[in-house]
Amino acid sequence: MTSQKQSDAIATLKASGFKVRVEPQDTTDPSQDGIVLTQNPSGSTQAPPGSTVTIVVGKLNAGPGA
Repeated sequence: MTSQKQSDAIATLKASGFKVRVEPQDTTDPSQDGIVLTQNPSGSTQAPPGSTVTIVVGKLNAGPGA
């Protein structure tokens, strides 16, 4: 799910039978805003349907004075 838009990742995970937990992570890179940066368990891990997948999504933080 990494590098996908948050909405696309959530839709894909829910369609596959998973629950989704979203954790925002501040970023100063506009290209990472709303994009899945990491997930747990990782995409290469098999998890049972109904389990929760946590995705960490970039949230643009332009910093002070922006």
